[in-house]
Amino acid sequence: GLEDEQFIKKIKKFNPDIIGVSALFSSQFGCAERLAREIKKNIPKAILVFGGIHASKMYESILKKNSSIDYIICGEADYTFTLFCNSFENGEDLTKTPGLAYREQKDSNLEIKKIQEPPGLDMNELPFPAWHLMDMKLYWDIGMPHNPFMKSKEFMTIMTERGCPEKCYFCSSAD
Repeated sequence: GLEDEQFIKKIKKFNPDIIGVSALFSSQFGCAERLAREIKKNIPKAILVFGGIHASKMYESILKKNSSIDYIICGEADYTFTLFCNSFENGEDLTKTPGLAYREQKDSNLEIKKIQEPPGLDMNELPFPAWHLMDMKLYWDIGMPHNPFMKSKEFMTIMTERGCPEKCYFCSSAD
């Protein structure tokens, strides 16, 4: 990946309205949190949405401690993040998004709210990746296969399922 400064430079040039950050595991969350502070410092009007297993499980404490993070989409966000973005585009109430965790100020009290997550995602309903929209040569030039013993740099990763069956003590997925 890019160094934080390079990332901020690129994202400032792009100037998005919404920025999504996923930290799949608790061990990655510190880096994502640091990046969130830099994003908000440099692009304060951007809406910062977090996702991933750690944020999904720990949404309450994260939103209480991290003013840089505007929203968390809990659970599988393949469709719900799209709903969130569509609501933004249409000027609709973002807090109606399924699985959304957010802050709400009531008088002098800060409340953390969470909309119920939709039922589990059926992987068979997801569309196939739009490979034709990617410059595959750039992807292959990165040269970071998951398997270091691969003989060719021209490969594609295919996810055949989600999650992990293991219960490692250090992983946020073990809950």
